[in-house]
Amino acid sequence: MKNQRETIRRMVGYLNNEEKDGGFWLPNIQRPFVWKEEQTERLFDSILREYPISTLLAWKTKSRYKTYVNSSKTLRKTEAIGVLRIREYKN
Repeated sequence: MKNQRETIRRMVGYLNNEEKDGGFWLPNIQRPFVWKEEQTERLFDSILREYPISTLLAWKTKSRYKTYVNSSKTLRKTEAIGVLRIREYKN
């Protein structure tokens, strides 16, 4: 399996594309440091403003659930409304 290189801005744009099952999400994988909703908002705000950030890993999982942060469509500002836990739809 070959690693794909992408810009963070392009990756976040893909994650926010509703036609491709998008929506900002950040799983609770940083044990014992689980992020609060505000911290997740600030991360994506920094990415969209093109501020430097540390390493960001993203991958597909086989999980039937994803955690989404419902956000506005603007590229300059993310206004999170809430966090949803929804089941992935399968045809």
